[in-house]
Amino acid sequence: MRYTTMRIHSHRRQRGATLIESLVSLVILAIAVIGMLGVQVRTLMETNTAAGRTQAMLLINDLSERIKANPGGYQALPDYVFKDTTTPASGNCDSACDATALASYDVAQWLGNFKATLPGAKVETFISQDNAADTTGTRQLGVLVGWLLREREGQDSGDTTKLAQAFDISTDAAKAVSGMVNSDVNSGSGCWDGYICHLTYIEP
Repeated sequence: MRYTTMRIHSHRRQRGATLIESLVSLVILAIAVIGMLGVQVRTLMETNTAAGRTQAMLLINDLSERIKANPGGYQALPDYVFKDTTTPASGNCDSACDATALASYDVAQWLGNFKATLPGAKVETFISQDNAADTTGTRQLGVLVGWLLREREGQDSGDTTKLAQAFDISTDAAKAVSGMVNSDVNSGSGCWDGYICHLTYIEP
């Protein structure tokens, strides 16, 4: 009888140990699945960001080609200053157009393509010079394109602030940067809140 009782207790201990092992395995499996889902979500966010950046670069390149194709592109550069809220007179440049009319036509056509390609995105252009104190310097057109930043949630505010300071285009000194520049900035006065932006300087 004593031997039989010992066997019963042994079986109960084994069943209890097996149950604990199963629970531990389930917890480990759940953690692994959550980790894999997190990686997939992050990958999807990065893919969306890369796609937005690619579209922005293609659109900016198209605007650059339009300006270069304008015979008076350099003199008409101020006519290419606009925002996504701008409503330029589209006109019709199938026949001859002067530099100003062609610039207005280009802006209207480009904005149409922009809104169709990046719905909900924002854009702003501005004149930049080699030297803020020298208005006769080589002029460039700064183009800032912003698209919605879905992965902004949970981002460290300190990192966002540092990026904003590095690419803040709100000051005259920052707008006077010379050379071609391609930068991404997450927020700040140079970019819209909740957007990630791509900044490029183009020269006729």
